[in-house]
Amino acid sequence: MELISDGLLLAAAMTAVFYCFAINRRLGTIRKQSAELMTKLGALDETVARVETAIAQGRDFAKTETENLKDLCARADTLRRDLRHAMGAFEQARGESADTVARTLKKEDPLTRIKRLQGTDRRRSAS
Repeated sequence: MELISDGLLLAAAMTAVFYCFAINRRLGTIRKQSAELMTKLGALDETVARVETAIAQGRDFAKTETENLKDLCARADTLRRDLRHAMGAFEQARGESADTVARTLKKEDPLTRIKRLQGTDRRRSAS
């Protein structure tokens, strides 16, 4: 009977040894993967920091360019109004009445007006 109990005890001890060996191998794999994960997380952290810096720089650039664009739009609007007044003065100097010029400016788009004025200048220079 002692021999059977010693055999069972030896079998249980050997099973525990093999089980511990298998668990140790799995634990080693997990430790290795954990180290790789920590390395990848470090690289991800650096990338996130660079992206945050790039986004901040992009926002600053966009803000600056927005201000510049607003200034350019204001200047373009001023130039458009000045050009419109100059065109009106030019048409008045050619002998058209102020009412005709005002109606023409409202009805006629700028490209058509330029073509019309160029056409009348050619007729005058040809005669």
